[in-house]
Amino acid sequence: MVHKSENYKEDEELIESARGRKLRKKARPRPRGYALRKKKKLEIERSRENEVELAEGKIARHLAGFPDLNSEEGRIQAKKYLSWAVDSLFEEGPVIRDEDLEFKSAVASVKAGGQQRQKTRSSVRVTHFPTLISVRNEEERNFEQNKKRAYENLLDRLSEHLSLWQTLSKNSPNKFSLSEIEKRGIDLLGELK
Repeated sequence: MVHKSENYKEDEELIESARGRKLRKKARPRPRGYALRKKKKLEIERSRENEVELAEGKIARHLAGFPDLNSEEGRIQAKKYLSWAVDSLFEEGPVIRDEDLEFKSAVASVKAGGQQRQKTRSSVRVTHFPTLISVRNEEERNFEQNKKRAYENLLDRLSEHLSLWQTLSKNSPNKFSLSEIEKRGIDLLGELK
């Protein structure tokens, strides 16, 4: 009799382990290759759509600072902006011309440095006319150092802005290709705005 109960116990453990394996399989089924590839493809599509929506939103907010596109001033500004965008996309980096920049000096706000800092016009604001992006720097006490830093910061901001256009052209090539931007121009900006 003792022998039967030991066999019975072993059989019960075998059944329990088999049942446990079966339940674990149901709880976490093995992923199938096709389903995984399809899921990954959908996730990539969704992320691209989200990137495009974010880029369009950021460009639209930037364009909100432009004059009305129906006015003469607005059309001129839009043409400058579009030519900068196309040139920069073609060059794969922000194109900066000296005639497109304006440097202005001002008295720096009161910080460490006291009276000497308040007397000198060491603060610099640089404006890029095609994009209407401007950057101010007043960290240094020297005008030339502030001018250099302001230019570097402007270059960073223009690179960030250009990356939005690169995202649009990469993820929606039909609508935002270089030829389409040149062809549709202001209409495309109107849709974004």
